[in-house]
Amino acid sequence: MSDDSGTPPASVVERPGPPPLRIHHLMTFAAVGAVQLSFWRASLHPATTFTPLNMVSASIGQALSSIGLTLAIFSVYWNRKGLAALAQPGQWLLVAYAFSALRLYIALLDNTITGAQRPVGPISEWSYLLFGVLVPFCFYLWCAWRVADSLPWRILFVELAFATLIIVASPLLPMMLVDSQVGLRLVTVAPTLGCGMILLPIELWILSTEIAARRPRYWTHWVGLVLAILSAGMSVVLGAIHLVSLFLSA
Repeated sequence: MSDDSGTPPASVVERPGPPPLRIHHLMTFAAVGAVQLSFWRASLHPATTFTPLNMVSASIGQALSSIGLTLAIFSVYWNRKGLAALAQPGQWLLVAYAFSALRLYIALLDNTITGAQRPVGPISEWSYLLFGVLVPFCFYLWCAWRVADSLPWRILFVELAFATLIIVASPLLPMMLVDSQVGLRLVTVAPTLGCGMILLPIELWILSTEIAARRPRYWTHWVGLVLAILSAGMSVVLGAIHLVSLFLSA
């Protein structure tokens, strides 16, 4: 943890940073990405269909998640080896990708047990509540308290915590919104678009202030921040496209 001035504790300064990016890291990214994409497709109900736009967005999302998950695993390993792999806020953003990976693996296990006879099984329901809501919410609040080393980072972690609740609470929107097919699709698009519009400005603020201040950061910190910006940006762009197409087709 660092103080609000951005100066890391002496114990962190003395620890060497993560090793530089090497070819075996890139090969691991590719391998994890292939496995993640295969597991994600296998976890879906057989009747699930995708539009070209949904397929593109899902593929990009899985690619970003694979990079985050791979670096999260490496970061935990490097941290146990005594390196400062979990010393800066962006590095902790990578750890959050492990939660979505756990949900994916549990959903796959659930479909295997139930024979994929229904879209969501009981194990998936509980895993979603645990790894999709409770654990991320507590994790991001803990990061806001213990990991954030500046006000913008503290705001971002608090926003991320409540963004998980917004996504979950979206089905509880007024029933008038779901009286039609348009309403049903709006409920699925609006929360993602809204969260992206909330998160993207603060993430760009953090990026600009840290570049301007030339704060010493490890490369894994920057990767975590850039992945967050790409994810939020993709949510905004794809959400807007879905929203426009939704009303044009109404």
